Amino acid sequence: MSNQPGQIDDARVMELAAAGWSNAAIARELGCHEASVRRARKRLRLASAPALNAGTHAVGESETHRPDGSADYTVPSTVAWGYDDFCKFIRSKGQDPEQVTFSWGVTSTPGGGYFNKLNNVRPKAPQASSIDTDAILDRLRTWTPTPMESVAGEPVGLVVALADLQLGKGEGDGTPGTLRRLEQSLERVVEQIRSLQTRGVRIRSILLANMGDHTEGTHGSYASQPYSVDLNLRDQLQTALEVNLQWVKTLAPFTDNFEYAATICNHGTLSRAGGRENITDDADNATGLITDLIAKICKLHPDLQHVKVNSPRGEMITTTTIEGVTLAMAHGQKITGSEANWLAAQSQNLAHRRKFVPDMWLTAHKHHAQVTDFGPYTRIQATTVEPGSKYFEDLTGQYSRTGVTMFTVGQDLPGKWDNYYIA
Repeated sequence: MSNQPGQIDDARVMELAAAGWSNAAIARELGCHEASVRRARKRLRLASAPALNAGTHAVGESETHRPDGSADYTVPSTVAWGYDDFCKFIRSKGQDPEQVTFSWGVTSTPGGGYFNKLNNVRPKAPQASSIDTDAILDRLRTWTPTPMESVAGEPVGLVVALADLQLGKGEGDGTPGTLRRLEQSLERVVEQIRSLQTRGVRIRSILLANMGDHTEGTHGSYASQPYSVDLNLRDQLQTALEVNLQWVKTLAPFTDNFEYAATICNHGTLSRAGGRENITDDADNATGLITDLIAKICKLHPDLQHVKVNSPRGEMITTTTIEGVTLAMAHGQKITGSEANWLAAQSQNLAHRRKFVPDMWLTAHKHHAQVTDFGPYTRIQATTVEPGSKYFEDLTGQYSRTGVTMFTVGQDLPGKWDNYYIA
């Protein structure tokens, strides 16, 4: 069957239509507009394309879209596709092949054709080079702290919780936005300390709590993580260390009783092998590494040698006592089922195994502020300054107020804590 110049190949249209191909699939195969295929079907008096409820794809054709924005495609053809063919297909879906990542391959079919498989098509992540880490670190190092003023009155302890920073997370305004919010929170923490002093609150001790997940990591937490980070792991660790040092050197001058304590976390696991758990042990954790480095640096700095560092190994619960109040800290990734039952069981375990009875629990992981009175102890859940999750917000409609959680503790305070504030 012959064709006029500019017409599509009628013989191929008849062949593919007989095989059950849709108009769209035939158009992609022949490199023409779908309307041309419809006209050819009419001219050749062929049966209409399969109805929607019978599937608009050719036999074996499939298209899968996931909530994280990635997609998979399988397209049958009589000729195996090459790289350029896959790029042409990506353009037909309204995307630029240069702006997405994807994998591709071809398998043969029993009928003598081919299945062209295009997998994990997703927009490219922001490049790590787009973040000026030197400028970020210079800004952190040049921030000038406010000196402390002495106050008379009953002494209390101040707890400041740095939680779930996930530096390197490229969603929203990414790492630069997180660092801006951290800087603002540090200024508000200092302002709140001054406000408490003005009201006659004597802060004798300070606990700076590293509640974990200060780095985003690069894989293993969720499917799209490798494609959304804006810092590589080395830069994440360096930036997290600088941030923690900035908070230590700003707050440590306020008191001679200063403690930096940390908790093991999930995003900080360092030896994942494609899963969520370390292939070594729980001590192989970014939080532990950062805390060990903080301890070494403080010993070398004349103005920071009074800093006490509480660095966990593989323990999921860190314990400390501040102004007579016993505080148990856990990132929270191990809490499953009823939190009340978990806290009760862990409190009993601490009492028997470590001879430590907690007056309070401090947790993180859930990225939003919450305070719950369980009777024998209060649990305070710390909020965060990270950029949030579009996927979670789209799924649930929920989002949380950003900031750094702080509060005072003391034996004579109601519930042994007071002055709760999100900076």
